[in-house]
Amino acid sequence: MKVDLSRYDNSWYQHGPLSKRLAWTIVSIAFFESKWPWPTFLKIGLLSFFGAHIGKGVVIKPEVKIKYPRRLS
Repeated sequence: MKVDLSRYDNSWYQHGPLSKRLAWTIVSIAFFESKWPWPTFLKIGLLSFFGAHIGKGVVIKPEVKIKYPRRLS
């Protein structure tokens, strides 16, 4: 079975403002992708600011890659 990728359409996807994407990239590298064990409450606050929905009792370990925080729940 072959897949015709020329028919793929993701025109519905909205990237969001460039400034917010750049801000998230900087925050992600500094607080989430680093080996430094930043406090979980700080990470949850940053994720919430960028649109994530985080439940109670969640622990976010160091060196995690989150590409689209607004789609995280």
